[in-house]
Amino acid sequence: MTILVTGGLGYIGSHTVVELLKNNFEVAAVITAPDKPAGRGQKVKYSDVKEYALNNNLKILQPTNLKDESFLAVLSDIAGVVAGAANSDLTSL
Repeated sequence: MTILVTGGLGYIGSHTVVELLKNNFEVAAVITAPDKPAGRGQKVKYSDVKEYALNNNLKILQPTNLKDESFLAVLSDIAGVVAGAANSDLTSL
């Protein structure tokens, strides 16, 4: 089964991806918030799930609008969705 992981930027999202891969699921992509400056120095810091995806050559989706047609086209090709606790926005699609 092909899986799309969304909604867990940190520990939950990255460990969800690890467990899915260990159990022979195909992770088609991870969805994470767009990069933005944070902290005193306003440096861009990637989320944990994005770091993991980069290190493991997984597709990363960072839509600024969840209703964007190009983003929705990518979603239509994916068989399953794993929604993390941090993101309920996909329920309105």
